[in-house]
Amino acid sequence: MSQTTITLAFEQWKAQQGTTGEPVLLDEFVFANVPALDPDQPVDRNETLPPAEQIVHRQAVSRKGVVNDNAVVHSVVLGADVGDFSFNWIGLINKASGTLAMIVHASLQQKLKTAEGQQGNVLTRSFLMEYNGAQAETGINTPAETWQIDFTAR
Repeated sequence: MSQTTITLAFEQWKAQQGTTGEPVLLDEFVFANVPALDPDQPVDRNETLPPAEQIVHRQAVSRKGVVNDNAVVHSVVLGADVGDFSFNWIGLINKASGTLAMIVHASLQQKLKTAEGQQGNVLTRSFLMEYNGAQAETGINTPAETWQIDFTAR
């Protein structure tokens, strides 16, 4: 099982953005391999980025979409040209400010790169953030259903 939270730092930063009229821009995913991470335990909302030596990959958000007035989704696609690393921690940040917005603690997963004739894997990770006014504050206007695929509908 995995655990997810929106951080307190994000709530504070989001409030600042609101007072200045700047959009809430989340633009980078961070992947880390955190030793002894228990994905069954709740995530501390005060948690920060792991130390640099535990961060295994960073990648820009691939797609953003609006679900409704109070929910937006940010996704990243890790192609077969990315790897090799293992991760059990994923964060979504505002790169310019370094604000960590959302965290997922998960079981250890492997990301493999295609190499020497051995096919790598492709992983997609999506973070659904729900808070009052999410669509207006982020300025995301593209409906998520234009690029999200619901495999359960098949």
